[in-house]
Amino acid sequence: MGKFTYSEYPNQGFWVEFDNGYKMSVQWANVNYCSNRLKQFPSNESTTAEVSIFEPSGKQQEPLGWQTVEQVLEKMQETASISTGKKWFAFV
Repeated sequence: MGKFTYSEYPNQGFWVEFDNGYKMSVQWANVNYCSNRLKQFPSNESTTAEVSIFEPSGKQQEPLGWQTVEQVLEKMQETASISTGKKWFAFV
């Protein structure tokens, strides 16, 4: 069963683990590639976020920065639909 996990300070965001074993990190702190980047006092809100995908083996995809809400949702759908029998592929 999939699950959500919140990110602890100093990160702002969450993790999603899908039934296929893949995980996705969505973060928007001042250290991430997002509209809060390098702000001394980042907001709890952001118009963009940094996304990373992790295989069930733990292999991490290169983070994707500056993703809009719509792009994050698209990556979630793509990641959730990966068949665990298929080879790893990078999102474009």
